[in-house]
This record gives sequence, C-alpha cells and structure tokens, in this order.
Amino acid sequence: MDGQATQQPQGAQQRRRNRIFIDVGVNLTDRVFRGLHRGHRKHPDDFEAVLSRAKAAGVESQIITGGSLSESRAAIKLAKEHGFYATIGCHPTRSSELKKQPEGQYIRSLDKFISENLTGPGRCVAVGECGLDYDRLFFSGKEDQKKAFRAQLGLAKKYHLPLFLHSRAAHLDFIALLIEAEMHENGGQAVGGRGGVAHSFTGTIEEMEELVGMGYYISVNGCSMKTEEQLEMVKRIPLDKLLLET
Repeated sequence: MDGQATQQPQGAQQRRRNRIFIDVGVNLTDRVFRGLHRGHRKHPDDFEAVLSRAKAAGVESQIITGGSLSESRAAIKLAKEHGFYATIGCHPTRSSELKKQPEGQYIRSLDKFISENLTGPGRCVAVGECGLDYDRLFFSGKEDQKKAFRAQLGLAKKYHLPLFLHSRAAHLDFIALLIEAEMHENGGQAVGGRGGVAHSFTGTIEEMEELVGMGYYISVNGCSMKTEEQLEMVKRIPLDKLLLET
C-alpha cells in the first residue's frame, strides 16, 4: 500500500509534466496580479508566484492580452521579459479612447506598434482584443465600437495576423462587420486574414457554430460555463476548434 501511495502522485506529476498548455488569453497587465484592487493593496505582489504555479501546472506559454494602446505596450513589455507572446489592440469598451486623439492617430499608433513587434521573443501574435460589447455601452457607444472594430479588422489583414475577438450581446452586428471586411470565409484568408479566436465565449450554440463555420476558433474560460445553456454550447465546440484561457 505504501508503495502504491508513493507511485500515484509521481505518476500524476509525470502526466502533468507531459501536458503542454498555452493560455491564449491572460490579463497579466491587470494590477490585481500585483496585489492591488481599485487602488488598494489587498495582498503582497505575487506575480512571479502566479507564473510559477502556471508553469508547474503545465502551462508552457501565455498570450498576454492588450486591451488598449497603453495596455498593449505593457503586454509586449511583459511578454519580452518572460518569453511569452502578446496581442495588440483596443477592447470595444475602450473604443471611446480613439476620440481623445486627432482623427486616425490612435489607430496609426496601434499600426506602428504592431509593425515594430512582429518578430522575436515577446512578439505580437494577434490583433485585439477587438470586437463589440453591447452589454457595457456606458463605456463606449455602438458607433465608436464599430469604428474601432473596422479599423482593427484592417490591421489584421494588413499584417496577416489572427484576430483576438470579443463579442457580448452583439452577435448580429459582429457578424455583419466580419462579412463587410470579407473576413467571413476561411477566416478571411482570401483578403489577408488569418482567422482568429472568439475569446471568453458566452454565446449560443448557433452563434458558436456560425463562427466555427466562418473559420474561427472558440476559446472558453469560467465566464463561458455559468449556465446549463453555456455548458451545452461548450460540449458542442469541435475539439479542433477549442482553445483555453484564464
């Protein structure tokens, strides 16, 4: 019995070491990883411990999400420091930031930053996080979101990069803009696109199947599994189109 008790944990550890995971959407730029919440310290900075635990669990690499121009710069910096990857883009709830600069300047800055970080360690591997979020229109209105999304679809085509996509309560407009940009067949390969992933997906089975049919991956996390309907949707995702994130 003692021998079996010793062997089982070792076997479990070996299986864990043999697994290779890539977290496709991690918000490591968030100050909560430094122990700060809404400007107040809640616990000591345990950033390095978080990375160590992920590594021990078999997470070999991570893609750090860029949600704005400033956040994208921070994401690339962290990616270079830790040998990870990052996305560069503007989250739909940040779309109003475009209006705070001269017309077109924000997107030109994203464009330039992408062009400077396409190779080497810590490089940009996707445009985004971009898309539409109609659940939080109090941050940015629909037209601001659509304008930012259109521009980033253009950047994805220009640099032949995948999209890191966000869609909340906006599926019809979301699909319409992908079609408008000709990114709806084989992930837009005919026009320079490289597909992408609808991350933290919380939509219906039908919405998931439509995106998969257009050539996109579906990524899930805890937000994707809060209801029986969502659990059923997750079960239906083709395994060759399923990605994972925290």
